Amino acid sequence: MNKKIVTISVIVILSVAMVVLLNIFFSPPSADGEAMEMGMATDEGHDDSMVEPALAAETGHEAEEDEYGHETEPAAQMEAEAGHGDEAEPAHAEAEGGHHGESGIGYIGLDTIEPIEEHESAEFVERTKEEAYAKADLDEVRFIIFGALFVLVFLSFARIKGLSKKLSTAIDWYTIGTVTGLILLVLVIPSGIIITLFYMPTSTGVLGSVNDMAGNGFLAFWRNMHNWSSEVFILLMLIHAARTISTNTYMGNRKFIWLTGGLLFIAGFLAFLSGSFMRGDQEALEGFEHMMFAFNLVPLGSYVSGFLSGEFTIMKLTAIHVGATTFAILVIGVVHILMRKVYVHVERRWKKALVYTAVLTAVLVVQSIFMEAPLVRGLEAGPTITGMEITKPPWPIYFMIGAENVFGATAMIYSTLIFIPLVILPYVLDWLPLSKIKKFEVGEALYYGGIFLIIALSFWAASGEIVAHIFM
Repeated sequence: MNKKIVTISVIVILSVAMVVLLNIFFSPPSADGEAMEMGMATDEGHDDSMVEPALAAETGHEAEEDEYGHETEPAAQMEAEAGHGDEAEPAHAEAEGGHHGESGIGYIGLDTIEPIEEHESAEFVERTKEEAYAKADLDEVRFIIFGALFVLVFLSFARIKGLSKKLSTAIDWYTIGTVTGLILLVLVIPSGIIITLFYMPTSTGVLGSVNDMAGNGFLAFWRNMHNWSSEVFILLMLIHAARTISTNTYMGNRKFIWLTGGLLFIAGFLAFLSGSFMRGDQEALEGFEHMMFAFNLVPLGSYVSGFLSGEFTIMKLTAIHVGATTFAILVIGVVHILMRKVYVHVERRWKKALVYTAVLTAVLVVQSIFMEAPLVRGLEAGPTITGMEITKPPWPIYFMIGAENVFGATAMIYSTLIFIPLVILPYVLDWLPLSKIKKFEVGEALYYGGIFLIIALSFWAASGEIVAHIFM
C-alpha cells in the first residue's frame, strides 16, 4: 500500500478518535444544567448555588431559565462580581472556569448593565439558542467538506499511480494562491468598503446599523458577500499552504516565501476575528467577553483588555479591522507575490486563476443573494444580553472554543499559539538531523495532522451543547 495513503489514513483515524474521546471524557454540560450546578456547588465561596433549584421553584421558573438568566443569583455576589469579573483574582477565576455575572442589557466595551424583563429574556434565549444550533448543524457539514478538500489535496500529490495524476489534472492546485489574492481584491475588500460607509462604530449604535443593512436588499447583499468571501479567503489560504506542503516547495531558499505566507494568514485571521466582533450582536458580545476574560488570565493580557475597553471599543475594533489588518495583509501580500518563484506561478496561470475566481464568485453571489450572513437580532428593550452564553461562534473560531471546552478560558488565547509553529515550520525542520526527504515527510505529517486535529476539535465543539465558560 502506498506510504502516503497510510499516512493520511492514520491522521484521519486519529482525528475521528479524538472526536470520540472528547465526547466520552469531555462531553459538554447537558441542557438541563445539572453538570453546571454540580460545578458551582463545589466552587469555593459559592455554596449559595445549592439553593438555586429551590429559588427557581419559588419563582416559578424552570432550571433552564435559571441557567440562562441567573435570576436566582445572590445580590451580594452580583454586586461583588459585576463588570465581567475584571476585579476577580485570575487564579480564582481560572480555577472556576468562569464567574457569576449579572444578566441584563449590555454593550460591547461598556460596563453599564440595564435591567430586562424575565419573560423577554427567556424568549430571546430560546430563539437565540435555536438559531445557534441550526448554524452549528451547518458548520458540521462544512467541517466534513473541509476535511474532504484537504484529503483531496493530499491525494493529488501522493504519487498514487493513476489517481494522483487524474486529480492534479482535474484541479490545478497551483492556481489557488492567485485565486486567494483575487478573492481578497475583488470581493472581500470592495464589499467591506461598501458596508463600512453605512456602519455605526459605537457600542450602542452598531447593531442598529447592521440591522439596517440586513433590512436593505442592496446593502444586505454586500454584507453577506463580505462575510462569505472572508470565510472563503481563510479556507483558500489553508488549502494553498497544503499544496505548498504536498509539493515540498517551502524549504531552502523558499523558506521566506512560506514565512510571509504564514504572516499573511495570521493577519487574515485577526481581520476575521475583529470583524466577527464588529457585528455587535449577541454572538459578537459573547465572543468579545470571552476574549477579554481570557486576556485577564494570561500574562500582560490585561493591557490588551484595558485597551479594548470603554466607549471607543467598537471604533478601535474598526480601526484594527479596516486599517491595521487590511494594511498588513496588503503589504505582506505584495511582498509574498513579488517573490520570483511565486510570481512565476502567477504569470503562468493567471488565465486559469481568473476562470476559477469567476466560478467561485458566481457561487458566492448566489449564496449572498439567498443566504444571510450570521446575525442575531436583538430585543426591543436593547440589542444584547450580557451575563449569559447562548450562541456558537463562526466556524474559523470553533477550534478556540473546543480548546476552551477542555482546558478552560485561558485556552482561548493559548490555542492561537498553534500559528507560531505554522509560520516557522521550515526553519524548525531545517534544524532536525534528518535527510531532506525525511524532513519533508515530517513537515507533511505535522501540517496535515494539525489541520485534521483542528477540524476534529472544531467538529466536536460544533456538534456539542453550548457550554458556559465565563458566566456560570
